[in-house]
Amino acid sequence: MRTKVAAVMAGLMSVGLLTACGGGTTSAQSTDTVTLAATSVVSKWDPYKNDWSVFKQGLQAVYDSLIYRGADGAFSPGMATEWSYSTPTTFEMTLREGVTFTDGTTFDAAVAKKNLDRAKTVTGPKTFQLADVSSVEVTDPYKVKLTLSQPNPSLPLVLTQNLGMMVSPQAIDNPDQLDQYPIGSGPYSLDASRSTPNDTFTFVKNDGYWDVENTNFNTFVLKKISDTAAALNALRSGQIDGTIGNRPDVPTAEQAGMKTHQQLSYSAGLMIGDREGRDVPALGDIRVRQALNYAMDREALQETIGEGAISTQVFPPGSPGNDPALDTKYPYDPEKARQLLAEAGYANGLDLTIVCTQVQFFDRYAQAAAQMLNKVGINATINNLQLPDYQTARFSGQTPTYAWFYNPADNFYDATQILSSNGLYNAYKIKDAKVDELISQAAVQTGAEQDATFKKLSAYTVEQAFFTITNFGDAYYFYNPKTLKEPEFTQFDPTLPVVRTLQPA
Repeated sequence: MRTKVAAVMAGLMSVGLLTACGGGTTSAQSTDTVTLAATSVVSKWDPYKNDWSVFKQGLQAVYDSLIYRGADGAFSPGMATEWSYSTPTTFEMTLREGVTFTDGTTFDAAVAKKNLDRAKTVTGPKTFQLADVSSVEVTDPYKVKLTLSQPNPSLPLVLTQNLGMMVSPQAIDNPDQLDQYPIGSGPYSLDASRSTPNDTFTFVKNDGYWDVENTNFNTFVLKKISDTAAALNALRSGQIDGTIGNRPDVPTAEQAGMKTHQQLSYSAGLMIGDREGRDVPALGDIRVRQALNYAMDREALQETIGEGAISTQVFPPGSPGNDPALDTKYPYDPEKARQLLAEAGYANGLDLTIVCTQVQFFDRYAQAAAQMLNKVGINATINNLQLPDYQTARFSGQTPTYAWFYNPADNFYDATQILSSNGLYNAYKIKDAKVDELISQAAVQTGAEQDATFKKLSAYTVEQAFFTITNFGDAYYFYNPKTLKEPEFTQFDPTLPVVRTLQPA
């Protein structure tokens, strides 16, 4: 039977990209071992050089983070036991005592400072998230104070992900070695002798983990299986215990005795990175961007990706910045789209390349969107890249348009990720005074006042057609209930179970 998690987003999380992690080649029948499928695996073990959702399970196995985030969105202690903003620009943490890394080094405030100072300097896809941290000060052997250059209410969320993962100071001093082998304080350590780079990683229980009593498997295996059909076959045959799924495969999985975890998860659309028209001049015209939105048959696209909700906005249903009235802003209207293109000087159409990748339903969605654009005179073609190349292209500042699938976090975090001038998903680093003003206002507001600012921000970006958001979609995860209890997922990132919470059936 399927487990349906009815989730309405009250404040959510990133990845930029929606994909699955997991894997394994060992037997899935032993309660000593859990084996999950992975669409992609890490190529370097430095957590700060990695993106999040695609790679997080390998990182979660070997590293522990300062703060955890649960299925309900609430934060809980990790390597930090307490934290608070003493002022809007001062963030203080009390750290857990008695934590050691797998090389025997003790964790304390000096080590936390060394990690956080380094996380700001490493070139990686998430580095910008600590740009507001101007200094890290040790105030006690197990206390640190972060001074911010400007308010950032999403800092606890940032520290639940890879920038909050702590690395042994000896590994920090040997960055080339860290790329090849992880030294953390997480629930597992990497068994290199039973691992193959870019294919299979085998992890063994870390008996020195501070919460080892709640580490339920002796061995955790990730096996790269990029094709979801092949991963489902591996699950049905007992080679693995869990994998990301697609809606069309739910009946097949459940007929084989598997269960499905289903949960509202991600936004789908076309990211218009070049909205100033630097590489594709037409995209600099608001009428063209609005035409892209009117060309989208959102109901048909919902059928393409699965269950969820039609939308035009980046903030998800139920979150403070989401205004349901905005979702009717761009009804399916091909004639209106053609009219706007003609007014903008493109009555004879224009050429548009959409970068995508053949993972999960991504290509199916992009092909459907391209057909809709073709109907209004836009010659849209799909350029499918290998997943790592697609991930790189999104952030290169040289990809005008790409198929975009994003796991929200919370409204402030999402606004800074997607809309701010240094945001990860604003790869062209476009500055907009209105956006910057509203984000700055939200940073120092709370409650209803902040909610109203987020709604203004959402309305502005929808009106200006910053992107072509079409839908929010449910994610599907298949697992074997005979070997694995229903996994726990971080709120609105249900494609990847949290490694430390995995339990045998």
